[in-house]
Amino acid sequence: MWKDYRISKAAVMLNEWCRKWAAYLSPFKGEVVFRKEFPRLYELRDSMKNPDAEDSCLRNLDQDLQHEVVRRIWSRIELDLRGLDADAWTFLKSEALLCVNTWDEKSSRRGSPRGRELLLNILYQAKAYNFLKTKDCSAIHFITRAPKKGKRTPDLEGISSTARFLCEVKTINRSEEEVYRQRVEKKYLHDHSKLAEEFFAKVGGVIENAKVQLEAYDPKGEATHIVYVIMNFDDFWGDYKELNIRQLDEYLCAHPVPGIELVLHNLWTVFNRSMTLKCATVVNDE
Repeated sequence: MWKDYRISKAAVMLNEWCRKWAAYLSPFKGEVVFRKEFPRLYELRDSMKNPDAEDSCLRNLDQDLQHEVVRRIWSRIELDLRGLDADAWTFLKSEALLCVNTWDEKSSRRGSPRGRELLLNILYQAKAYNFLKTKDCSAIHFITRAPKKGKRTPDLEGISSTARFLCEVKTINRSEEEVYRQRVEKKYLHDHSKLAEEFFAKVGGVIENAKVQLEAYDPKGEATHIVYVIMNFDDFWGDYKELNIRQLDEYLCAHPVPGIELVLHNLWTVFNRSMTLKCATVVNDE
């Protein structure tokens, strides 16, 4: 019995020793491993003015990536970023740096419960870039913002052997109520089985606004106008995603927007489901 106790005690002590050393070594090991797995994400972090500042949005990147859910979210973004050519990555990185280098003033974690949403909204544009590849576009580029105030430009242009495409990327983010519930109250379980009327109004407004923006840039309609919408439902886990998608499809079918090709991007969630819609093209994160 005493022998069994000593063996058990030694096993507990060994396990505790291993746990402490793993915690000590993980930042060093993690950075080396993750830099290989996320080269463009780390290139962005390395280009920041002060990536280790207290309110830097990528300050704890090494530690964050050790969490499986976080790592899977960033891995999809990294895959999108790798799909950019050198010029497109340079452009998008510069746009992202404008965001992260002014993080303290605009959206520090202490000042805004929305956290990294501003940065993600920029990086998500890479998803639309890669979608244009499926249109057999050999020349794809981000469109530089117009220097003249008040003049609006779409985000992307793609040219194939038979057509020209203009693409405006929009992101539907979580509602203010849900952001407060998740980030401030730390409540993640809620009934999201029925989408609110405010949600549909927001979606409709975003699509219409993107259409107006595309038509202002290309008034003669010489190009195909694509509105690429990144969907973030209030449901954090994605447990109600299938129901939400069905309701959204019903709304889109009842409120068609002529003159555009509507594309919805279904972001990866813990309870992930690939979706199809009757009234829009869907790109699924796998």
